[in-house]
This record gives sequence, structure tokens and C-alpha cells, in this order.
Amino acid sequence: MVYRVVLVSLTVLLACGGSTTLPADLVVRDVSVLDVESGDWASDRSIFIAGGDIIAMPSSDTPAPEGAEVVDGRGSWVIPGLWDAHVHSLSNRAWHFPLMLAHGVTGVRNMHTSEPDPWAAISDVREDIRTGDIPALRFIANGPIVDGTPPVWPGSVALAEASEASEVVDSLVAGGADFIKVYDNLTLPAFEAVLARATERGIAVDGHLPLRVPAADAVHLGMRTIEHLTGMVQGCSSRFAEVAAAHTEFLQAPPLPFPAGDSVFLSQLRRLSDSEDETLCTALADTYATSGVSVTPTLIISRSQVDPAATMAEQDASTLLPDSLADQWAMMAGPGPGQMLAGIMRPVVARLPGHVQRLNEAGVPILAGTDAGNLFLVPGASLHDELELLVDAGLSPLEAIRAATASPATVFEVADSLGHVRVGYAADFVLLREDPTRDISAVRQISAVFLRGRHYDRAQLDSLLAVPTARGGLPR
Repeated sequence: MVYRVVLVSLTVLLACGGSTTLPADLVVRDVSVLDVESGDWASDRSIFIAGGDIIAMPSSDTPAPEGAEVVDGRGSWVIPGLWDAHVHSLSNRAWHFPLMLAHGVTGVRNMHTSEPDPWAAISDVREDIRTGDIPALRFIANGPIVDGTPPVWPGSVALAEASEASEVVDSLVAGGADFIKVYDNLTLPAFEAVLARATERGIAVDGHLPLRVPAADAVHLGMRTIEHLTGMVQGCSSRFAEVAAAHTEFLQAPPLPFPAGDSVFLSQLRRLSDSEDETLCTALADTYATSGVSVTPTLIISRSQVDPAATMAEQDASTLLPDSLADQWAMMAGPGPGQMLAGIMRPVVARLPGHVQRLNEAGVPILAGTDAGNLFLVPGASLHDELELLVDAGLSPLEAIRAATASPATVFEVADSLGHVRVGYAADFVLLREDPTRDISAVRQISAVFLRGRHYDRAQLDSLLAVPTARGGLPR
């Protein structure tokens, strides 16, 4: 881009006390900008934006060019735009994306869709973003899940034999997948074959740790991210081999109706968690750290499974969701099978923050993700909850901010333009009214969001929050 060509000369000129008219079309004046790597704040800055990029960040007394839009950011704290690194928003993008943007989320990793034609749906959302029909969030997607037999979710690619792996991986690459997502029921040979072919094709593999795959094997084979802390639950267990064998028997038997099938699966996770061995946990965290794998804990989805009513209340679900959907979720959070399943999972969920703390202390990159698209999770608001849960689990506020900014940008290989507020980077950032490195809840205090250089002020953000309610009825 032409603006990036002149950045070095502009920076040198400004540093030497020279003057020039910067070719900016938008200037955000008098802000403090966070360096998410060091934690330092650069105060008394102006952010000059042109063509969707940050072209300079001089002192606030630098004149804005004639005709540029000037935003008074006095007293604002600027952080990079947030990523939700685990969502299921493709089918519901028309109401998910506005809510996310209103909460400072500027990028998402979509982890599966059950659309009949996932590639057409992904192409449609990319076109919608390009044309501006929906907020232009940064968007990466996998297409369908790769699972074993039987697959857990409709629309998955069921891989029965390891010999089928190359064809499956090649088809996903050809379809336009940004990465491959693996799931619970893959066998170890099939999993190994998927990872081997993905390595050959140069595409990352993210997802669940299949229940029959040892955690150390998964990271040594080259998984990029492991979701939901399943790897720690499995790899810390002294009964892993026993439970893996039981899961094989469960899959070979006729399927059980809801909630019996879910109860069996969750009981297997409970057996793993109840047999946690501290020595195994420590060794596994060290293995994660040396392998380069990243983890997306999604603590908020686990919390929602055991306490859905409190989760919805904290996210202001009754205000942000269409009335019919809020009522439906409230009914499902009441007495019923969900309470029985929650009882199985409650001790497992209670141990998850300890796994996050252990991984963070070992130096394993943590990504902030929510699993939005599932019950009881309000898009955007759930990410704020996730950041607070990460801090409760032992991350500093700065580390939690990193988990939603620089870390996903690095893992998703876009750190040359996203994840930081820097000269030469895309103008994706959030203006806050308070310092989030002192109190992570300040990420809720948003005064403006900038996405691809476009300014969304508080009034516009409030209008985005009203989109689902204005639509009425269940979102598609």
C-alpha cells in the first residue's frame, strides 16, 4: 500500500523536528496508546489514519491536515481491536457481527458451520464484509469439522480410515479453508494422518483433542491450537488409557438419545478430571510450552454450562438478544436435563482455572475465545466475561489483553498488520474510558471503535447493540 511506502521517511522527518502535511483522512487526537508487548503507555499521542492504516502517531500538538476528520480522544486509553478466537457465527453473522463490533471485537476465528454448503456460506460472508453489508470484521474460517465415526455434529467430514486423510485435507484446502479443525471422535491413526497431510500442504490444524489421542502426541505432531482445555483434562489424568478404551466401546455401541449420550460422554470427562495427577499436569504444561502449541481455554462456555442463568445475567442477555431468543434461553436454563448434565460437569469446570494458570506460568500462549454461537453466550459481551475469567485464573490484565490481541494475531499469522496499535498497522483499535491494565473490566468502558480505519462513535455502537432487538424474533 502506498501509505506504508512513505512511513519511514515520515517518521524520520517528525523525529528530526521537520514539518510536513501528513496525508491523513482521519486523526484521533490526545490519547494514550498501549504497547501490548511491554505494557507501556505512550501518552499525548495522535493517531493519523489514511487508507485504513495508521500512518503516524506523533504528539497531540501535530496539526491535522485540512479536510481530515478529527476525533477528540482526550482522556482515552487505546488498545488494539479485540479478537474472539473461537466462535460459531457464520449462519448468524447478521446479528452476531454488529454485537461483536459494539463490544470492541474486530476479528473472529469461526470454528465450524453446519450450513449445507459451507464454502458458499464462507464465500458469502467474505463478500458481505467486502461490500460493507455487515461490519467488516477480520474473519478466518475452517469450513466443516474433521471428525471420526460417528461424527458429533451435522455437516462434519467423517473420517473412518487413516487412508482417507489426504483426500479430506486436500478437499478442505481446495475449498478455501484457513485452517483445519479436528474433533472428539478421531482415532489416533486418523489424527496422525490428518496432521501429516496438513503439514505437507502447509495448513494449520486447530480444534479439540480427540478423546483417544494422548495430549503429548497431539502437540508433538504439530497441532497449532487446542480448544477448551480438553488436552489438559486428558493429559493430566492417570486413567487416560482406561477412559480412551471406554470411549471406543461407547462409539461402537448404538447411539443413545439425549440426554443419555451426553451424560456418558461428560461422565468420561469427569473420570479424567477426577483422576488428575499433579506430576502429569506439570510435565504436560512444559511439553505444551516447548512444542509451540497455543490454547484457547473458552472458560466462559464451561461456566455457562454449569451456571447458565448467572452467565446470561452478567452478559445482559435480556437486553441484547431478541426477546424470543432470550426467553428461549431462560427456559432452557431452568429445571430439566441441563441441570443433571451440569451436576456432572461442575467439578470438572472448577478445575479449569488451575489449568489456565499452569499453562500461563509455563509460557504457553493463551488465546481469548468464547464459543459464541452456543447457548447462553451473547456475542461480544461473552468475550468481556472471558477476559475477566482469564484474570481470575491468574493472568494479569495485560496478559488477558494480549490473549485477545497480539497473541491471536501471531498465531493466525497476521501480526505484521494486526494485533498492535503501531505505525504501518491496520487502524483496528478501541478507545476506552479507563485503563484496562489496572482493571480488566475497563474493556467494557468503550467510547469508540475503529475498524479498517472507519470510526464508530458511541452513538453508532449503541445502534449496533439495538440490531437484534430491532429485528425481533429468532435470528437466522
